[in-house]
Amino acid sequence: MCALSIPLALAAGLVAQGLSALIGAITSLCFYGRLSGELVSPADNALGAWVVLVPVVGALGVGLMARYGSAAIRGHGIPEAMEQVLHNHSRIPPRVALLKPLSPAVTIRS
Repeated sequence: MCALSIPLALAAGLVAQGLSALIGAITSLCFYGRLSGELVSPADNALGAWVVLVPVVGALGVGLMARYGSAAIRGHGIPEAMEQVLHNHSRIPPRVALLKPLSPAVTIRS
């Protein structure tokens, strides 16, 4: 059991680092127009009054992901994961595996 926990913990740490880089990339893209994985503050942007449209565009993007990408990305995540375990033998479709972390990253940083 301990031998399995070490690679699992390393994989979880890499996934967390990847999500952090994704959040940084979305912030840089939405507020500064560049693609960079470093975490930057959106407070120093040069968008002026147009900054109010960034959350609107982010919400529209997540709405389109939920509508046309996969309905499984809606919700908090735990009930959907439990449903996959019970009804789908713990198999998560690739589309859901891609959109599930992308949608909260867009929501958080836009």
